[in-house]
Amino acid sequence: MTRTNVEGRTLTRKGVHAKRLAIVVHKTLNSGTVKVTFAGQVLGTFSLQGEAKRRVVNVAKFPVVKTGTVKIIVTSDNKPVIIDGLVVAK
Repeated sequence: MTRTNVEGRTLTRKGVHAKRLAIVVHKTLNSGTVKVTFAGQVLGTFSLQGEAKRRVVNVAKFPVVKTGTVKIIVTSDNKPVIIDGLVVAK
């Protein structure tokens, strides 16, 4: 589990081969937001606000296996962001 409340903090995973990406997060009522990029492409910005539970947030599906670096970037400040994992499927 990785936890922060600092805007701009980044989790990086290099050499990812994926047809599907998701993130495992812990949602709370006052959680922040993250932006996910893959191979230099922004896949979206995701709010982690919700019930206090662990959730799998689907990020993207690709028609073929894509290779690159996944970055999860905190885009909110002074709001908790808890990332439990990255799901990569081929």
